[in-house]
Formats: sequence, C-alpha cells, structure tokens
Amino acid sequence: MEALTKLRAKRTNIKGQITSFIRFVREHNQERTEQLPERIQRTEDLYNAYNEAQTLIAEIKLEALAARDPAPSQEELQMLDAELTRERQSVEDAYFEHWAIAKRLVRERQAVQVLPQPGQQVIDNTHNINVKLPTLQLPQFNGNYDQWLMYKDTFISVIHANTRLTNIQKFQYLRSSLFGDVLQVIHTLETTDDNYVVAWRLITERYENRKLIINKHIKELFELQPVSKSNHVSLRSFIDAVRTHVRALEVLKQPVTHWDTILIYLLIDKLDYATRKDWEFEVRKNAPDTMPTLETFMEYLADRAHTLELVEGTKSKTEQVKSMMQKNSTKKVTMAAVPKFKCVYCNDSHHISKCDRFKALSVSDKLAEVRKRQLCINCMRKGHFKQACMTSSCRLCSRKHNTMLHIDKEEALENRRAQGQTLKITEKGTSSSEMVPTKGPVQNCAVTDKETRITVHATNGPDSIVFIATAKVYICDEKGRSNVCRAMLDPGSQSNIITRNIVQKLGLRTTENIVPISGISHTRVTARESVKIKIKSMHNEFTAVENCLVMPTITVKLPQVKVDTQSWNIPSELSLADPSFQIPGEIDILLGSSIFWKILGTRQWELSNILPRLQETQLGWIVGGELVDTRAHSTTRVCNLVSNDLNHQLEKFWQLEEIQPRKAEHRYSAQDQATEEFFLQTVRRDTDGKYIV
Repeated sequence: MEALTKLRAKRTNIKGQITSFIRFVREHNQERTEQLPERIQRTEDLYNAYNEAQTLIAEIKLEALAARDPAPSQEELQMLDAELTRERQSVEDAYFEHWAIAKRLVRERQAVQVLPQPGQQVIDNTHNINVKLPTLQLPQFNGNYDQWLMYKDTFISVIHANTRLTNIQKFQYLRSSLFGDVLQVIHTLETTDDNYVVAWRLITERYENRKLIINKHIKELFELQPVSKSNHVSLRSFIDAVRTHVRALEVLKQPVTHWDTILIYLLIDKLDYATRKDWEFEVRKNAPDTMPTLETFMEYLADRAHTLELVEGTKSKTEQVKSMMQKNSTKKVTMAAVPKFKCVYCNDSHHISKCDRFKALSVSDKLAEVRKRQLCINCMRKGHFKQACMTSSCRLCSRKHNTMLHIDKEEALENRRAQGQTLKITEKGTSSSEMVPTKGPVQNCAVTDKETRITVHATNGPDSIVFIATAKVYICDEKGRSNVCRAMLDPGSQSNIITRNIVQKLGLRTTENIVPISGISHTRVTARESVKIKIKSMHNEFTAVENCLVMPTITVKLPQVKVDTQSWNIPSELSLADPSFQIPGEIDILLGSSIFWKILGTRQWELSNILPRLQETQLGWIVGGELVDTRAHSTTRVCNLVSNDLNHQLEKFWQLEEIQPRKAEHRYSAQDQATEEFFLQTVRRDTDGKYIV
C-alpha cells in the first residue's frame, strides 16, 4: 500500500503541472507565444510520466482485488475497470484538446515570421549556393509499377526540376536511386551531360504505362492482406495501403469518387468480425436510403485504430489478472456446490435410476427411453459414450450397461424364436431380422417365395473412425485471385497432388511431366501433368509455392460419414484449419511431406482419450486421430494412391473364377470323416459365439 500511496502522490503532482499548461494555453497572449514550443515539449514528457504512473496504479489495484478472499464478483471488477477508464479519459481529453491548440498557435506564429514585411527587399541567394548539396534521401525504385508515380513525382520535384544542378549531377542521382532490373535500362549509357536527358526518357517510356499502372493498383486493392485480428498496427497498415492505391488512381484520373459502394464492399470483407459488426451499427445511425462514402468508412477505421492504440497498452495485463481471478473463483464455487439431479423422465428432483415411474417400465421400454433421451446406457447421464463412462458396470454380467437395462440373452432368444423372429445382435457388428416362417436355423442367405422375401445380413464394422487431417486454404488462380480449396495433409506422400477439376476451374497452366506414382504393395499410377500453385493460409500471412501433380481424383469424400461434434467442446479461441472437418466433402489438393513439416506447429490439444487430437499448423488447427465408438455406420478404410494394372487385375479375376479340383491326397479318410461327424453332433455355438460341448 505504501507504493500505491507514492504513485498517487506522483500522479497528483503531474496532473497539477498539466493543469498549469492548460491554463497557460487558455490565457496566452502575443508576448508569451514564444514559450509555447518549450512548454509543449515539457508537457509531452509529463503526459508520458502520467501514463506510466496510471498504469502502475491500475496493476496494483487489480492485483490487490484478485488476492482478496473471498474472490471479487464480476460486478466489482467492472466497477474498478470503469473507475480506471474515467480517470485516464478525463486527463487525456483535456491534454489532447489544449495540446492541439498550442500546436496551431505555434504554426500560425511561424507562418507570420516567414512573410516579408511591406517594403522589405527579398534577396535572391541563388548564385551564392554551394554546388555540393547535402545528402538527399531519395526514394528507391526497383521497377514495381505501383511505386512508379510516387518515385517519379519525388524525383522530378527534388532533382529533375532543380535548376541548380547540372545534368551530370542529375544523372548521378538517377543512377543511385535505381536498383534491380530497372537499372539495366540505362546501364549502357555513359555519365555525360547529354545522356541524362536520354536516360530519363528511357525510364519514363519504360514505366509510364498508364493502363498497366492502373491495373496494378486495382489488383493490389483486391489482394490486400486481410485484418484477421483487431489491433491498431494491422489496422493502420490496412488504412495506409488503401489510401495509397486510391490516391494513385485519383492521380491517374480514374473515377474513384463513383466507386465508394464497390470499394466499401470489397474492403469490409477483409476486416475482422468485430470491426465489421461495429461498422454496421455505425451505418444504421444514418438514414436508410443514405449510402456511406469511402471517406466516411476510412474515417471510421482511423478512429477505431486510434481507440485501439489507446486501450491496448494495459489490456493484456488487465485481462490476465481477470482471467486468473475468474479461474480461482470458479474453483471455489465448484468445491462448495451441492449437485442437484433432475429426472429426465418425470422432471422431479431425483436421478432417473431412482424414478418409480421409470422402474415400472419393462427393460425394453427403459432401453428405448434411454436412447430417446441420448443418455449413457451405463450411468444413464448425458454428455459421454459408454466407453468413456467411469461408473461401475452391470452387476449381473459385468458388461457396459446399467443393471436396470440388463436383458438375459437366452431368455430373449427364446422369446424371439417363440414369435418366429431371428435374434438381433448389435454388440460387435450389425444385423437385421424380419419375420421368418421356418423353424430351422437361419443362415446368411436370401430366400424368395411367393409370399415373403427374406434377407439376413451380418457384417462386422469398426468401433472407430480415423480422421485424416484436412484444411481449407487459398489457392491463387491465373489472375492472382484467391479461391478457397479443401486440402488433405499427408506426411507419407512424397508428392503434392491437385485434381484436374480445380486446375481447370482456376485456369492454371499445366506442363507435361510424366511421373509414376507408387502406392501400397507397389501398385502404380502415372501422372502426366504438373502445375505450380501458390498457397495462402486463411489465418495468417503464411504463403508457399508448390509444384503439384495433376490427377483426375485424389480420394473419396472425407470423412466418409458425418460426425456430430457438439459434445466435443472444442475451445472457441482455436482457429480450425477446416471448420467443416466433420462433414464429408471433396478433397481438392493433397499436400505431402514437402510442405507438411514446414507448416507443422509445436502445440497440441487433447480433447479426451476417445476423441481425435488438435494440432497447431500455419494453416490453423487441424483435427486428426481416432474417434472411438462414433455410433456411425461402417466405413471403408482410405488408402491413398493405390491402383492396380488392368491386365494384372483381369488375370487375378480369372484365377479366382477357376474351380481347382481337389487333389486325392486332400480327401478325407474314413477316420477324418468320423471325427467330423462326431464334432458336429457334440459341439454347438451359443448366441455369444462361444463353443459349447
């Protein structure tokens, strides 16, 4: 508390000195105007000292509030935040208002001093200037058309139109301001007085391409880097880029003033969600029929950047302290909470296992109610599968289901047979059954008669789905425009592959390149074309240029079944590389090992032991790994780049179709035949697949 007292005293002293400066500006006169520059400099230092003191005071107050027991409420945190904001805002408003007035007075005084007095003779010192000029910071030009206008105007005003310089001096300045390919235009000319005119004409003729410059500036507007996160640095960079290209187009006499609606629509799509939302609120303040102008939009962005710059100084530390307090508060509340159950069947204050109405139902009806309400069949609670359930299993058979839902399988089999039905088993596979008008055993077959068609089918499906990592990326077409494509990440592939459909859609130029591709069991396919593509991340500034082989298709839709991820609890702060990773979709590109290890990050996120993992990459967070018990239909396993030669396939087909005669040495002997008959008479299998003697 002693440190806080000292900081408050320091802050009060600084505020008093700033108040003196404000009073001086209000009461200024011509005799005291000369003091303004020194007072402005001193007050700027005072304001910086005030900012430091106020920031330390805010940190101490927040830390003291966080250490309090019991933990502070959200309302108390908001009240403290509002108090700190009011204190800082009151000083800032008064300071900047009078600082601007003082600056204006200084400029007015300097302008009066520059004007000559009536009758005063203006002396021309043109011929008294030394030939050697001070070092000039000339703009550099490397041949980019979007920089040509700025370079040309600066060079003409500083060097070319300067009558005090000789042509040889101008030629030297011209050479020193050029680099790269543009320097090759004049590298054969000697540095002479006459050659300067020739060199400047060659440069202007080469780069004074009005149509090309206009196209370059428009292209840059379309390809502006999106502002993915709202901060003043990226927003100011975005504003500067827009103003630069728009002013260049105005200089080129383009009707930019009539493009306001189009430019606003183009630019707003490149901003983050919060900025777009606040802009829509700002627009609603105007009349419904009034369309905002580009200048209004740019002023809104400039004001927002200024606001973000003011608040971002103390934002990180304040949010860190608040987050720590909220975590501690949550833990205390959880330890003191008394759980209350609400029956999902009758809505009374008890668990469903204690419900008398639920207990009165038959076992099949209980099971139907549990599935209808999407409960775990082991603990009869929501939020997880039975494989993830930590409660005890059935006390009768030790299987993963509640004792209240236990069904004796022998009894169920007899009941089904008495009704003329086959048993339906769903533990390790899938089966279907219908009314069977027969008393004999049912096999895997299809029976057809005049009255009934019976199909019995049984397959063993997997208990899990393996997610292959996918990501959505920008791919540039032939005109440089970004298009969204879905990519599969495969570190086991030595090549990158793109589908022919995407190549044609983007208008990319391919080159002939015959490359054999070897897959599983040395199977081979051949790619006959390749293409170079530019890949951009949708979440940051990562770009890469990769060579891809062109193939008709890459693989089947991934994933092969739609998966419900609502209960996965994926953190909202993680930007997924493919937000629709759980929905089956076409794969446009396969990114192999050449780029996979470049984009791989260092962080992983484990959701649970039965869910896939999240991996950080330059393209966003990818999802990969095994999902246990998806409750989905059986799926085929995906194996990329596997294809057999057609002749080899036909040969194997005919080999399978041939009936191989049994050789004499493989026929059963009399003893073997008797053994088999004895086995069939004394051994049977029960419904669980166990052998019973």
